[in-house]
Amino acid sequence: MIFAAFSLELVIMLWMVQRKMLYLLHNWLNPAILGLTSISVFGEPPGWAATGRLRSAIVVLMLTRLAGAFRRPTPSTTPFASEET
Repeated sequence: MIFAAFSLELVIMLWMVQRKMLYLLHNWLNPAILGLTSISVFGEPPGWAATGRLRSAIVVLMLTRLAGAFRRPTPSTTPFASEET
């Protein structure tokens, strides 16, 4: 059910946007969820699927924390940056 819902959403959104690669880069979690749920949908034993999902989730969380450490707030990345005139 999760696989079908996220697949349908991804197909509809990719059909609606002009810059498909940019959409996928900014919404990377949707393809990640599809990839992780496809492990259990397409025949892997449940124990291996759970282990694979857990390991993948840990890697994604670690990479997210690492990427956040290198980000510097700039006026273009902060949503409420005050413009001085």
